Amino acid sequence: MTIDPAPDATLEVPVFGPPLPTVIYNVLRKAIIDGLYQPGTSIRQEALARQFSVSRVPIREALGRLEVDGLIVLRPRRGYVVKGLATEEIIEIFEMRAAMEEHAAYVATKARSVVDAQEVQSLLKRMEAMSGNTLAEAPQWVDVNRQFHHRIFESSKRLHLCQAIGNYRDRVDRYIRMEIAMTGRLAEAHRDHREIVEAFVEGDAAAAAGLSRAHCLHTLERLLHALRGNDA
Repeated sequence: MTIDPAPDATLEVPVFGPPLPTVIYNVLRKAIIDGLYQPGTSIRQEALARQFSVSRVPIREALGRLEVDGLIVLRPRRGYVVKGLATEEIIEIFEMRAAMEEHAAYVATKARSVVDAQEVQSLLKRMEAMSGNTLAEAPQWVDVNRQFHHRIFESSKRLHLCQAIGNYRDRVDRYIRMEIAMTGRLAEAHRDHREIVEAFVEGDAAAAAGLSRAHCLHTLERLLHALRGNDA
């Protein structure tokens, strides 16, 4: 699959807050995940230094962290580029996610409180109020979808597990955004979400775990179908 790189964008750094390399890392990470920088886009340090109005030192540190995350890769004579994923890598990532999210949903459902259940239900309603079938609405739906799943998993109180799931989601979120924008096929996702929430609220940990795994694999199937259609 070939995707044309996105044009350069103006990136702003807040005046106050975390250390500069962390701020730059967060801004670039969001731009990549949101699809502002498409796979294959060159990430040039000198250009970023001008855009952020900083030296290249914090830029290099931020890029090093993005490389560790697997979002960019250093190419000979090209410098850093946004990393694309082969079909086999996408499948592997979703298989890892399915296993982790199954376990996280089980633990979360066992540990969930009344407040956890209420907040998850509220996020479900927000998602279902969106069609997600326009370029403008698709990113919003994906953002709320991410909040929804994170809210379930954080009920597990397993910090490292939630971080690992988040890291794997980061690597494929841009592809999911593209698939939603192209197809707008959300009926199956909404059905999966409703079933997961029902099991979560009722405290049926085994059902919530199995449904979360199935939902992850359903997402993979839709994504692969969209990518193959885009390559045709």
